[in-house]
Amino acid sequence: TSILNTHLMDITKMKKERTASDVLLASALSLRLGAVSVVTFYLHVEIAAIVAGILGMVIGGYAINLPRYRQCNKGLCTALAGVGILLSIVGFIFGLTAFA
Repeated sequence: TSILNTHLMDITKMKKERTASDVLLASALSLRLGAVSVVTFYLHVEIAAIVAGILGMVIGGYAINLPRYRQCNKGLCTALAGVGILLSIVGFIFGLTAFA
């Protein structure tokens, strides 16, 4: 059990070591994936729009909660993640309508 406890403590330390740049990176990645999702739909690559939309929603959902736990510019990071989620949803739904 001591090995398991040591491993769990290492995981906890890894989570606490994330910096503000990690939060901003995750938020910006969500925004980029959302933009890629919308752009690929308009380029008639609907499958890519769906995949980018799914990834953008997942990463955006994760990134929108990170500013609560890390010291960063909370307004900027939350706004970037929120806009990324919205763009991802739009690209995802538009991609799905191409197959309807």
